[in-house]
Amino acid sequence: ILHRKTLMGFLDSEKWKFSNHTLFQAEGLADMALIFLTDADRRHRTLEFARTKVDEFIERAVSHAEGTVKEHSIFYHVFLMGRLRETCEYFESIGYPLKNASDDMFIRMNEFLHDIMPVFHRMPGIGDSKHFQRFNKKYIAAFED
Repeated sequence: ILHRKTLMGFLDSEKWKFSNHTLFQAEGLADMALIFLTDADRRHRTLEFARTKVDEFIERAVSHAEGTVKEHSIFYHVFLMGRLRETCEYFESIGYPLKNASDDMFIRMNEFLHDIMPVFHRMPGIGDSKHFQRFNKKYIAAFED
């Protein structure tokens, strides 16, 4: 219960609203709820809270219309594509699908990435990315088809 309170406080904090650690903490909170919370109502409220915090993070972090991350860093764009896909799959698997992520969003994100890459697997120097820096292909493996 103490850990639940701590994670919920972290997720409610304004200090972390653009941090990808929001995803890790929300998933950790959901894991904890599934394993340790025996009261069905408390478990459900906790899982709803975690899902809501991820949906709010996506709204803040991704422009659905453009398919870009609002941080304007290509490295973060690539990382967030892969990480958000994993987070979507996780919440889907526990019966709490995210409401603010869609295949359409991921398609736009993937199209944007491919439109701006001068050479596949090499990023242009936008944001904190060095020009022609390579990225880990694991983040976009789910989008290659």
